[in-house]
Amino acid sequence: MPYAIETHRLTKIYPPHRALLRLGAPASPPVAAVRDVSLCVPQGEIFGLLGPNGAGKTTLIKMLTTLILPTGGEARVNGYDLRAERGIKASIGLVTAGERSFYWRLNGLQNLEFFAALHGIPPAERRERALSALEQVGLAQSAGRRVSEYSTGMHKRLAIARALLHRPALLFFDEPTSGLDPQAALALHALILHLAESGKTVFLSTHYLPEAEKLCRRVGILHRGVLRAVGTVAELRREIPWEPRYHLQVDALPDATRRTLEARLGTLRPAGDAPPETDFTLDGESALSLALAHIPAPRLRALIPARPSLEEIFARFTDAEYDVRGTEYGVPGTEYGVQEAAGTTSQPPDPQPLTSQPPNPQPPNPQPPNPQPLTPLLLAFLQRDWRIERSYRLAFLLQLGQMLFSAGVFYFLGELVNGLNLRGLRAYGGDYFAFVLIGLAMRGYFSTALNGFSQSIRTEQTTGTLEAMLTTPARLESLVFGAAGWAYLMTTLQLGLYLGLGVALGRLHLGAANLGAAALTLALSLVTYSSLGVLAASFIMLYKRGNPVTWVFQAVSDFLGGMYYPVEVLPSLLQFAAAFLPVTYSLRAMRLALLQNAPWSALWPDLGALAAFALLSLPLGVAAFRYAVRRARVEGSLVGY
Repeated sequence: MPYAIETHRLTKIYPPHRALLRLGAPASPPVAAVRDVSLCVPQGEIFGLLGPNGAGKTTLIKMLTTLILPTGGEARVNGYDLRAERGIKASIGLVTAGERSFYWRLNGLQNLEFFAALHGIPPAERRERALSALEQVGLAQSAGRRVSEYSTGMHKRLAIARALLHRPALLFFDEPTSGLDPQAALALHALILHLAESGKTVFLSTHYLPEAEKLCRRVGILHRGVLRAVGTVAELRREIPWEPRYHLQVDALPDATRRTLEARLGTLRPAGDAPPETDFTLDGESALSLALAHIPAPRLRALIPARPSLEEIFARFTDAEYDVRGTEYGVPGTEYGVQEAAGTTSQPPDPQPLTSQPPNPQPPNPQPPNPQPLTPLLLAFLQRDWRIERSYRLAFLLQLGQMLFSAGVFYFLGELVNGLNLRGLRAYGGDYFAFVLIGLAMRGYFSTALNGFSQSIRTEQTTGTLEAMLTTPARLESLVFGAAGWAYLMTTLQLGLYLGLGVALGRLHLGAANLGAAALTLALSLVTYSSLGVLAASFIMLYKRGNPVTWVFQAVSDFLGGMYYPVEVLPSLLQFAAAFLPVTYSLRAMRLALLQNAPWSALWPDLGALAAFALLSLPLGVAAFRYAVRRARVEGSLVGY
């Protein structure tokens, strides 16, 4: 049978926590979360991963779903090597324990339509897929309700619906019934069993042992990052030397017989809730022989050999004194499955590394899906954000009003300044209101670029949706740009509003402007500003808070870049410093093109400087962001905040 999951000595050691400024705090030591895990899970199996809190279950799942980079070892998921991230993400679904993975202002159907877009499902099919997934999990009647109105159990079912959107072959469930009431847990169990019956492979992480025993054909016990046992419950019972245990069912014992037994065996331990006079448990052959010698045969109704429960097996394998020395390779159908440990007799063979020809009929590294185009993703993000913003109607109107009042402030300030005939304004036509309108508009783009990418990452981290987005095949760069799309759209609206006010008040004459040069200036400015914004997002990805790029460029550019007053009014030393800011050239070229209809020959120095900034900042921002993402995956902090 082909394997859905194969791992060989998969290991994760978290490095010491990185801090931009330690401020006297000691460095944290490395943490070995998962150590040398070797495991095989066949297709179509429900496999349970058991372990106490902190055992490394979530870390193992996040490595297999490419959210965390392993420190060592190898793994294949659905035939894909862990480096084939898009292929893995397109073939798996992840259901996490938390509820913070949806947009609470949207309804269930709108949430699923958005995530369907991230999976590359064509627009014409998204609603049908989403409705079908909701029907599968019993939420069709609640498709139009806001997710904020869902119960905990409904959130879990919605997460499963999201995992089913792209029809994956393998589903990961990380503590799926955590926080659910018994009735909701039973409904979820029935759904998981139904998925397995339909051919899905299910990898279930839990510390709720009855759940694992009910659902899973095989289980693995993970403790302190080490996979201590793998097999069916019956196989695990055979691997550990247990003292024989028996349940005796008898008619009520005479007082003399009971006193004799307790004198020889100690207080009788009842089996279940029955009184010890009628149903009790004995440990060992000698205790059984002694009891049978004193109990009259007519009073003995039944003698039942007792098997160790999964709870007892789990307790034995997670006992601190039960020292694990070896590493197992959990291939089903063999005679081994438990690591060499004190008190055991089984000796597993050495695990074999994954080769180009593993014991798996499925060829390694199937062809991964092609990268998704950015345009459909961007449209999906814009639709999502429009729906969210529309739910905050008052905030939207207040934002629009704030723009109008800001323009009014600078209009009357311009009325005051224009009469002074200031030297610095003459090169731009002498009208301060027209001068500052362009400054306000470009400052909006500059601020959006510097803050938009980092804020989008920060927002997705704090709302818990980033992890769900990262389990889709969409590229991380596309997700970041798409999440900032709404901010750019609103900034463009702001630009149009400011320019429209200038035209309506007779201060701007766009018909006589060099619009081609203005468009080129805007394009080069956006590339440069966005590159700096991606660099700023890299700091947020690594350090979560504290973004020196935005702080430095925002403050310095407001002061020196000519946002509100011409650079020419600054002292010569500050004008020299302003020459190192891209916004200086953006504003000067835009103002000359729109206010003075400057010819191309007069604008080439500023356009050339902007092009140089773009060529330098773009590769720097991309390289920094890739490093930050990789570092966050190494540290396991990709979705932290």
